[in-house]
Amino acid sequence: MQSNIQAFRGFFQPNSYIQKLTTQEQPSIKPIIVKLSLLLLTSVIISIFYSLLGYGTEVISRDLAEYSTSEIAVLQTLHSLGLLLKGVFYPLFYLSLSVLLSFLFFRESSLNVLIHIHLYFIGFIVLNHIVQVVLFFTWGIPSISSPLSLGIVGQLLFEQPFMINLLSYINLFYIAGIALLVSLINRISTKKTMTNILIVVGIHLFLALLGSAISVINIDALL
Repeated sequence: MQSNIQAFRGFFQPNSYIQKLTTQEQPSIKPIIVKLSLLLLTSVIISIFYSLLGYGTEVISRDLAEYSTSEIAVLQTLHSLGLLLKGVFYPLFYLSLSVLLSFLFFRESSLNVLIHIHLYFIGFIVLNHIVQVVLFFTWGIPSISSPLSLGIVGQLLFEQPFMINLLSYINLFYIAGIALLVSLINRISTKKTMTNILIVVGIHLFLALLGSAISVINIDALL
């Protein structure tokens, strides 16, 4: 119970919490499980709201005449299932890649501490998704057109979906998460601050490029 309380407090006191972890020879894995479970649960709830609001069903609605009632029901079910799976696997995928890539550059730290650090960034991603649900529910604004991101700028400057999706990744929560990551990495790294900044930004820029590339893949063309 005490460790759960400490894990919860760690969400709001990241600098002191990470500093404390660095002094422990083998930090407990239980706080990681608690935090990750809470973030995944929140992500799944957000996905359920997305599904109930009909987020991303424009293609199905546009081609209603081409499908029977039963086919539409199946498509909507598959779409909802896809949103739920994304709510679970997207945070896990991002966390795993960001931690492993960071470990390549910050070997002076343990994987356990790096996981703790990157869970804060996942928290910012989840917060952004909560805001996106509110924006979509209130004004019908999709995430790619969020006023908190560069997605709108991307739509004005580019026609390529890849570039638009890439710029939509860059939002206030993303920038805040990167800033916190740099601050926490500085506490565990022996490298210079500028080096840490370049590494952290480089890793997450790579992940944004990867995510943007995946988002524009035409699955039908591959099948």
